[in-house]
Amino acid sequence: MTFYFEGRTTHELMTSDKLFKNRRVDKTEDIESTHKTVKNKINPVNEDSSKLINQSYQKVERFVPDEYVVYAEQIMTFPVITLFPDNTVEQAYKLFHEHKFRHVPVINSDKRLQGIISDRDILKVLGNINEHGKNTKISTVMTTKVLTAIRKTDIRYITRLFVENRIGSMPVMDDRKLVGMITRTDILKAVISHYELELWV
Repeated sequence: MTFYFEGRTTHELMTSDKLFKNRRVDKTEDIESTHKTVKNKINPVNEDSSKLINQSYQKVERFVPDEYVVYAEQIMTFPVITLFPDNTVEQAYKLFHEHKFRHVPVINSDKRLQGIISDRDILKVLGNINEHGKNTKISTVMTTKVLTAIRKTDIRYITRLFVENRIGSMPVMDDRKLVGMITRTDILKAVISHYELELWV
């Protein structure tokens, strides 16, 4: 699981404690039993059996079958349709309208991610319908700090971020260059295609 904040002047590795909400139970205190423990005379658990049982539970706790893991590169959309910072809001609007996009990444000539722009960003500018608004450069309205994944990111973590942070899409990077895009639709398609996939981490 690897995520970065990427942008014009940003390249920051994000750790899980910063990204995900804490869902773990705090450490509990020992309590005394209110009932007497009755030993099983038919099938008593000896020390060796107890160790085996504990080892089995630990294995199950850590067990994630490799064949059930789906990575970002397996479901991402590529090649990615992009915009440049100097494109205008009007040009962006035409692209959104033509392809029915919700989000479009913004890159420079080296395919380095500069930001991301959404249909909402465009509509906010076009809310004041005038020629000046249409000619506004998208670099002034795009989000410049973008959460990204790498090719080998487990999509269960991406899904969790989508849910917890209300994210609709995520660029996929390779050596800081844009190589794909994952949306909620891609996640749904993955669930349909990989019926054994559990989106839980």
